[in-house]
Amino acid sequence: MPPAVVPTAIERDSRTIPGGTRQLLTLVDGDEVPAILLLPASARAVPAALLLHGYTSRKERMAESLGMALLRHGVGSLSVDLPLHGEREGGLEGMSGRNPFELVQRWRLAMREVGLSLRYLAAHPGVDHERLALVGYSLGSFLAVMAAAEQPLARVVCLAAGGDLPTEMPFGALLRTVVDPTRA
Repeated sequence: MPPAVVPTAIERDSRTIPGGTRQLLTLVDGDEVPAILLLPASARAVPAALLLHGYTSRKERMAESLGMALLRHGVGSLSVDLPLHGEREGGLEGMSGRNPFELVQRWRLAMREVGLSLRYLAAHPGVDHERLALVGYSLGSFLAVMAAAEQPLARVVCLAAGGDLPTEMPFGALLRTVVDPTRA
């Protein structure tokens, strides 16, 4: 069943592309989350995947590579800019690895936005809410594993280049209390 609370999306641009449509969106839930929705041309609802990029990457990289490959196979995708990435305000340059509370706050924001993005996909009329996937690359793998443990909407999880927190990371033990994909 699709989620009861449907996130708001503002369409910034929409165009037809070979095999379907490409929409630039902003998901709104307190914060604004820039996103790219790729949907295949289909008379019925299609399976879809939420694509989560790696550290220092952006939604375009996921949409233009994996998203386009999925589109050719009749699968929709939603790629989002995680906090401090892509179009998001602030940027990674301003982040300090020495402030664990800021890192924890950003992680919790990212987790909330992954849930928001999954709910958006599940409620979209062109998407089959019974066939949703989470796909994560690197940092996105951490998020995908933890979100899958919390979100019953995702039926499939696909991870690439996942790993563990660097052992030399300042406040690593504290961060592990919040960011621990092996526990999830």
